[in-house]
Amino acid sequence: MKQHTSAALRYSWHRFRDRKVLWKDSIALLSAESLAETFGLDVLVMIRHPAAFAGSLKKKDWTFPFEDLHAQTALMEGPLSEYAREIEQFASVEQDIVDQASLLWTILYDVVSVYRERNPEWTFVRHEDIARSPVSTFQTLYETFGLEWTPSIESTIRSYSSPSAWTDPNNEEIRRDSQRVIFNWKDRLTEDEIQRVRERTAPVASTFYSE
Repeated sequence: MKQHTSAALRYSWHRFRDRKVLWKDSIALLSAESLAETFGLDVLVMIRHPAAFAGSLKKKDWTFPFEDLHAQTALMEGPLSEYAREIEQFASVEQDIVDQASLLWTILYDVVSVYRERNPEWTFVRHEDIARSPVSTFQTLYETFGLEWTPSIESTIRSYSSPSAWTDPNNEEIRRDSQRVIFNWKDRLTEDEIQRVRERTAPVASTFYSE
């Protein structure tokens, strides 16, 4: 999420006066509309392929505490009511990590599909589209959000996404060949896991991806 000026922030961030503020928070997705209204934010939503999402969670061995969702009555009786029974099941008994990822992706991106209908002024970008054309996509985003595009910025984007990019696991600065990462999930998931992801996410995934 990005903001045009610090004036719209309703608390004292004096050090950001006359500067744009970038707020990146994937955990805040379910609160995006409230945050946008409260703080006058422009919103950029990144859309991730369900199999890529599942592959990442499997690689990192990241599970999700579905009990946290289950404990939030407003969510369970509101936007997540369709998934209440599954969420309760996953909160009660720990499930396979790929099945967790499939349900979580479906829940989150069902909300994103609603956001897209209700907020046409927001920007929605698929991760794969950025990965295929990082320079042109970022240049468009810079223009959309009123940011200055410079040769230095273009050079940095190329250095972090070109085929000659490298990854240093001991360094927080991660450089990747953006074209290759698009289909990493094919190496991370088994055929059975891919099929399970496809079957569970299909109703929502079809909103963002073709077969």
